[in-house]
Amino acid sequence: SVLAYFAINGMHDAIKELEMAEEIQRAEFEAASQVLDEVLATRTAAEKRVDKLDREVSVLNHELRAGLEMGDAKSKTLYKAKKTVGKSKQQHDLVVEWLKDRQENLKKTTGDLQNLVQEMSRRQVISKYGDAPYRVRFSVVLATYSHEPQSFVVEMASLDDMPHSVLLFLDMVRNKLWDNSAFAHEDKAEHVLMAMPMNYHTGSYRRHHFKALGSLEVGFSEYSPRFPHEQYTLGFSGKGPEFYINTYNNTISHGPGGQEYHDLPEDADPCFGRVIDGHDVIDKMLAMTKRVSRDFKNRFSHIMKIEILPS
Repeated sequence: SVLAYFAINGMHDAIKELEMAEEIQRAEFEAASQVLDEVLATRTAAEKRVDKLDREVSVLNHELRAGLEMGDAKSKTLYKAKKTVGKSKQQHDLVVEWLKDRQENLKKTTGDLQNLVQEMSRRQVISKYGDAPYRVRFSVVLATYSHEPQSFVVEMASLDDMPHSVLLFLDMVRNKLWDNSAFAHEDKAEHVLMAMPMNYHTGSYRRHHFKALGSLEVGFSEYSPRFPHEQYTLGFSGKGPEFYINTYNNTISHGPGGQEYHDLPEDADPCFGRVIDGHDVIDKMLAMTKRVSRDFKNRFSHIMKIEILPS
């Protein structure tokens, strides 16, 4: 019948599928067997290689022990010393590498902070004192000269170079911290005229006044190679508040690495201003320094006042 026909054909198809599946399983089994044989062969070769290496290591260890046993005490000590030195050198190299990485990270972090301080200082200068140029006038009475005041004018460095130092000095001037102070004439320091934070008449030191008004020193040793310590420039001694006028070109001695009192060997005294008018007054004070006497009055020129000039 028709149903029997289809049933028989269906059985034939099922048998064929079973035969095909069996053939596929047989092929897969053969492939797996081949892979297994290769793995076993590789493992056997590896085991043989390991055995060979073990024997070689055993031989080397035996030779080493024999050599140590046959050597004298001096040879043993030398061997151990070399081993210790090698280990110490590795440890030393690791520590040095770690310190170098840490130093670079600290240097970057410090540089970022200094840039932030400079940007904040630049904005404060503009907010407090308007636009550049920023100039101040010194009125001084020179030692051994008449009591007639003489003056010279200083222009501040660019805010692109020394904003933090310029802000500190202008704040000092605005707060009149340098009024009635003095330039010292030291015969052993002809290369600078040092301004002293002292009362000219009494000689009393007044750094505490600077500190009380938040104008004691710069936060870091700001320096720009575009504004070096050339003749007639002004610089802070260290971080301040003392400052000086360079009577000679002190680019090297007061530049990076020139002074031993800084925190870092590459630090420099901040150079923040330049005398643009009244060089003859500076020259007169330098001449007095060269022939200074030990008389107290003749050792100091009187800074009567410093005032900020309108832009």
